[in-house]
Amino acid sequence: MKNTKFIFIFLFVSLVFLLPILFALSEDDRQKEILHEGTVVDIINGDVLVLDNSEEIDIAGPHILTKGKNYRPEMAKNIRDLLLNQKIRYEIILEQNKKYQGRYPLHELVVVYLNDKINVNEKLLREGMAYFDYGYYPGVEAYKKLNEEAIRNKKGVWGTTDPPQPIYAREKSWLRYHYVDCKKLKGVRQKDRKYYYYRPKYIWAYHTFDFDCRYCALIEERAKAEGKEIK
Repeated sequence: MKNTKFIFIFLFVSLVFLLPILFALSEDDRQKEILHEGTVVDIINGDVLVLDNSEEIDIAGPHILTKGKNYRPEMAKNIRDLLLNQKIRYEIILEQNKKYQGRYPLHELVVVYLNDKINVNEKLLREGMAYFDYGYYPGVEAYKKLNEEAIRNKKGVWGTTDPPQPIYAREKSWLRYHYVDCKKLKGVRQKDRKYYYYRPKYIWAYHTFDFDCRYCALIEERAKAEGKEIK
């Protein structure tokens, strides 16, 4: 009877210690199955990685401009210094031919890992070295929060003497975007506005940029006459 009790206690204690280990091992196996590998040989369109097998993948969350008023060369340099000629592992979170929230992505959207430890997507946003991608994809809210924290804490480009300024805005319930200086936004409270630092790559099918708005048109005409870049 005592031996039976001892065996039962031994088995119970063994399970308590072994189950977490077995679970961790199975989690590692699962990660290996879903992660792909490749070496970054080029970076195009700001944040699209070209791999050594000629595949092109888009980093979900961060967005880096290649031109325009809010283009920052330090962003482009940072991502190239970080990833060019580096071996990476990545998880596909949205396939190129898979429809999500009414849109098809131009490339496969991925989460990128460097040295199996660094989450590149989070790093770029957390350090203020990328804009937030306004698209619709899995995990978008978490990336948005990282971007907001970087702006609030003045990280990266947000802490420079000439930080990026919003170009477009809309009232939260509106379907149309306007330039931030448009008269149609005058009566909209600050807390009810949504600001954008560049023209989003992906927007809702029924959202539009209201540049047929006569006030927005006047802003464009004035900027063109003065030789200024506004977008």
